[in-house]
Amino acid sequence: MRHGTSKIKTISDFHHVFNLSKPKHPSISFIDLDEFKNGVKGRKMSLEMDLFVITLRDGSCGEMFDRKPYDFTESVITFRQPSKSGKIDENCIKASEGWFLVFSLDFIKNTVLYDKIDDFNFFFYKYSEALHLSAEEQRLIENCVGLIVKEIDQRIDIHSHGVIISTLGLLFNLCSRFYERQFTTRSVFNTEVIHNLNFLLEDYYKEGLFKTTGLPQNSFIAENVNLSPNYLNDLLLKETKKNTKSYVIDFIIEKAKTHLVKTETPIEVISQDLGFKILSYFERSFKLNTGMTPLEFRQLFK
Repeated sequence: MRHGTSKIKTISDFHHVFNLSKPKHPSISFIDLDEFKNGVKGRKMSLEMDLFVITLRDGSCGEMFDRKPYDFTESVITFRQPSKSGKIDENCIKASEGWFLVFSLDFIKNTVLYDKIDDFNFFFYKYSEALHLSAEEQRLIENCVGLIVKEIDQRIDIHSHGVIISTLGLLFNLCSRFYERQFTTRSVFNTEVIHNLNFLLEDYYKEGLFKTTGLPQNSFIAENVNLSPNYLNDLLLKETKKNTKSYVIDFIIEKAKTHLVKTETPIEVISQDLGFKILSYFERSFKLNTGMTPLEFRQLFK
């Protein structure tokens, strides 16, 4: 079995590394899964890829992508942003049907999509946070990709770039909608995540880590609840209307309220004990949460 690390900077590199036929467009390509399987047969490699990669696989590999009991089972779609390292081998291609849509960052530069691409957080999700599609959702995705393929195969002209960019935008907006649906159908799982997050923050507080280490980073929190930072952030927004940072701040303010009411500890010390190195930041956060300063809140209970 061959091993190695491959740096893929262009569509041509992608086709060359995986022994695919020549690309029909220099900046965007559609590859059928069967052809890709032949290119990775007997190979195991590490990748450094400067391309966006969207992959659809049939539902037979759903378990590999952490399909939940309350997910659809028709197909799975994943997203990969440029400059993300990873590994690939034959075990990654379990599905019997599927495709890859690959495009470069340069392809979307100087377009509306370039300015919006970072809003599509699913490009920063882990593969275990894949989108599991219903049959109707898959049909809509396939329609978009089918139009892109026609433009690549038949009509590389003055209009094709605009048509493909518009269709990619529609595709990403549809996937955003479907992810919102998946967050909804995963409500039981989401509740478990929030439960685990609360335990994590309580332990962090009891061990005095707010004081010694400061406010926990989003990456630290996400790692300890086994999610990517972006997926956790989106989950919390869906379930609580708060992002990860706001959720942590709210937890801290509740602890601050208890200290203010039950102790005579100076406000500056409370601020430091709860991870705020700058008193004014603590006071501002407290007022945004409660509508009053820490001192005003303490005086209410005297």
